[in-house]
Amino acid sequence: MSTRSTPSLSAVFGDPLGPAAATRRGTWAFLLFVLAVALYDLGWRSLHNLDLPRFGVLAREMIRTGEWLVPTRYGEVYANKPPLLIWMIAGPSKLLGEVTPFLVRLPGALGLVLMVVSTAWWGRIRTGSVGVGRAAALLLLGTFLLTRLGRESRPDMLAAGLAALGTVLLDALAQRWGKPRHALLAGAILGLAVLATGPAVLFGPAVVLLLPSPRFPTRRRLQGARLGWVLLGLLGVVLLWLVPAWLHAGGPY
Repeated sequence: MSTRSTPSLSAVFGDPLGPAAATRRGTWAFLLFVLAVALYDLGWRSLHNLDLPRFGVLAREMIRTGEWLVPTRYGEVYANKPPLLIWMIAGPSKLLGEVTPFLVRLPGALGLVLMVVSTAWWGRIRTGSVGVGRAAALLLLGTFLLTRLGRESRPDMLAAGLAALGTVLLDALAQRWGKPRHALLAGAILGLAVLATGPAVLFGPAVVLLLPSPRFPTRRRLQGARLGWVLLGLLGVVLLWLVPAWLHAGGPY
């Protein structure tokens, strides 16, 4: 008498690393796993670290004062970090009526998701294998310190996720993929990364762009990257906030 065996999870959802990696089920299995790791238990724990509640306080004051252009802390201009993280906390908090630990941590978790998904995409572009890209992404997700930082309220992880996505687009452009609008998009994403933590985040994308590859030496990579369009998108996003902020707040900016 034959017995019916219980189907494995990979048979139900698709193996995110095996032959089914490129299928819709495999893609959903991969994305749902990344989201589960990034979003699990964000709201149940209090903001215990002495540094983490700072951004919740800034977001609460932004909502209370209605001063959305330039963050303030206890009435004084806060110019230590650009405002993207604070905006991402204050926006949904205003809609929901309260700044919660979940909303304070959410931007960092989204940054972690962006970094992991971008790594999977980058691996696929570089190797032509969906499985290899996702294996690299899951290895990244399994790095304890990175995942821990992605589940805290820090602008660095948000900036790193945006920078990773912008860098993937930049590297693809350098390999003669894409059109001017893709270069503009890459620049805009890198501009958002600057608004998360400052211009130092551009060091990584610059290094990747300058690294030669077997088929595309550095000169050809620079030509293919359409740097004019990239800079237009980057500066457009940054100056759209920085110029009004400087006119409004003066010295700190």
